[in-house]
Amino acid sequence: MIGLMRKDFYSMLLYLRQVVIVVLFIGVFSAMTKSTSMVGFMLIFLSLNMVQSCLFVDEKNHWDQYALTMPLLRKDVVKARYVILVLIGLASFALGIASNVVLCLVFRENSLADSVLTTVTVFLFYMLSYTISIPFAYRLSADKARYVMMGVMVGGAAVIGSVLHLFPELKTLAAPALQMLPAIGAAALVFLAAAFVISYKISVAIYEKKEF
Repeated sequence: MIGLMRKDFYSMLLYLRQVVIVVLFIGVFSAMTKSTSMVGFMLIFLSLNMVQSCLFVDEKNHWDQYALTMPLLRKDVVKARYVILVLIGLASFALGIASNVVLCLVFRENSLADSVLTTVTVFLFYMLSYTISIPFAYRLSADKARYVMMGVMVGGAAVIGSVLHLFPELKTLAAPALQMLPAIGAAALVFLAAAFVISYKISVAIYEKKEF
């Protein structure tokens, strides 16, 4: 499985320079606008997008057909992809939080708590979106899985926006709700972990029956 993870890391190196350039550009823009959360948002989005790109590259180059000629369990092929998702997700999250801290130290009028909350929310939301989309990549195609992921993101944002529009009084609960953030965060992590496990099991079941 280590070899499979190395293969994905090497594939992601092809996109790394593009990610660095975009993040640097966003960093300059954030400095000009004194925005402390945009860098963290883009780090998480672009980093996790590299994992999705690996699926697309593997499918385009028919890598799975080659992999199955080696002494590999199909379950290990899927497991390696999910481990990569976790590692890249955690790394991008850590870098995002670090960027929040640095930018808030530079622009002291910005709230570190608000920036960190934004980064945490973005991380959980994107991880859930990618977790949902991976089984579709194995069942349909990596390209179609992108549409599923986008649908989850747009749908989630639409639901939240609609709820706030229909129940504007919820906005007044924002301040008291800050005291419940640890409990809300823990519940969100448990939900994400459960979704991750279910997604993994579905992907394994699909991949083990798939013909190449």
